[in-house]
Amino acid sequence: MQRSARRVEERAERRLKHVARAALKRLGVKDSTLDVFFLSSREMSGLKKRFLRKKAENVGVLAFPEPKGFPHPDQSRKFLGEIYLNRNLLRNEPGKIS
Repeated sequence: MQRSARRVEERAERRLKHVARAALKRLGVKDSTLDVFFLSSREMSGLKKRFLRKKAENVGVLAFPEPKGFPHPDQSRKFLGEIYLNRNLLRNEPGKIS
C-alpha cells in the first residue's frame, strides 16, 4: 500500500474511533468496547455469504452483536460485538455506505 493511502486509512481509523466513542457515550453505554474491521469488497462478500446466507453482492457494513454468555476473562469491559466496513466503498463512495 502506498504511504499516502496508508495515512488516509490511519486518519480514517482515528476518526472512526472518535465517532464510536462519542456514539457509545451519547447512548449511555459505559465500560464497553467493540471491534471494527476494514475489509476488501471480496472479503465483505465472503463474510456476508458465510454468515447471512445471502447473495454475495457488494455490501458496505456488516455488524454482529456479541453472543450472550460469550466468555471474555481477560477483558474488564463488556464486549458489544463486531463491525465490518468495506474499505473499497469507503475509499470510492463514502456517502453510499449502508
